[in-house]
Amino acid sequence: MPRRFVLKVTKVSYSPDKPYMVRVPAALQKMEGSQRRFFDRESVAKSYVARLSREMGSYQAQALGLSDAQKIEAAECFERIKPFHVDLRDAVTHYLEYLATAGQSVNAEELVVDVLAAKEQDGASKRYLHDLRGKLGRFSTEFQGQLVCNISAANLEEWLRGLDVVAISRDGYRRTVSVALEFARRRGYVTRNVVADVEIKARATGEVTVLTPAQVEKLLKACEADIVDYVAVCAFAGLRPSEASLLTWEDIHFKEKMIEVKAKHSKTRRHRLVPIQPNLLKWLALESRSANSKRRSIGTSSRVNDSTRRFKNPSSLVCRDEAAPGLCCLGREAFAFWRERLCPAASLVAAAR
Repeated sequence: MPRRFVLKVTKVSYSPDKPYMVRVPAALQKMEGSQRRFFDRESVAKSYVARLSREMGSYQAQALGLSDAQKIEAAECFERIKPFHVDLRDAVTHYLEYLATAGQSVNAEELVVDVLAAKEQDGASKRYLHDLRGKLGRFSTEFQGQLVCNISAANLEEWLRGLDVVAISRDGYRRTVSVALEFARRRGYVTRNVVADVEIKARATGEVTVLTPAQVEKLLKACEADIVDYVAVCAFAGLRPSEASLLTWEDIHFKEKMIEVKAKHSKTRRHRLVPIQPNLLKWLALESRSANSKRRSIGTSSRVNDSTRRFKNPSSLVCRDEAAPGLCCLGREAFAFWRERLCPAASLVAAAR
């Protein structure tokens, strides 16, 4: 027969600072947070034993007071949670936490509306808001009507891997959804951002190559007339595509040979001036003579988004007959690559970037 548990104070020699030890009953160990408690004074240890005795008596009295229906329900619950190796207290605690979160949570469509409203109020760019609407729109359609607190990492990963997009775009969706769920966490809609458990590898296939000057010239000649200025600025000034698409001809200062990037158009929200290289100056001067160019923003043609997607792999447009493997880099990295060969000091390249 197992030894009968006795609730008492025991003096031990292996804890000289706190020699009085009390073993906590197994039924109270989770509530007390330990199996044993140590005290420096015997009177304090005895008071602790008295409190545990009262609690044990109270719980035993409550157990005796359970109705037959409650006892049957408890027995059924014990049997149902047995395969999960948790006790009834843990199951109830978890469910109460879920109820508290679900009571404050919103569905996917409402979350998207809240995120977009907050970002618009924060002054996010139109381009960023457009990207959010597109990606989060697909997210809300997939999880329509579901509370965001019920969306698991497994649900998200299954949806992301089912998207008919390349790996880099899939990772872009993951990051956008993470922004939304982090917003939900701060609002109390979810307890944690489950996107942290979703891992999507965004790896380009093949080696990234830089277009040669001859290839860039070929690309510019092959481009539609309404995006030549946009491509030239990306290639020869090292501006981000989003920055180049928001430029106006008033931002091109031919006399000073500078491009003005306003803070509201910059990714870093910092105003800066970018020098115009001689080859870019010729291209821009040619384009500025076109009709109505003073009233037209650079790169805001309806074909720009389509063009930027095609420039992700310009070898399909420029290098059809050259079998150039991998992705080709047109913008900032290509600019830095050739700029470094023109500047004796690497710091000048860093400053230009």
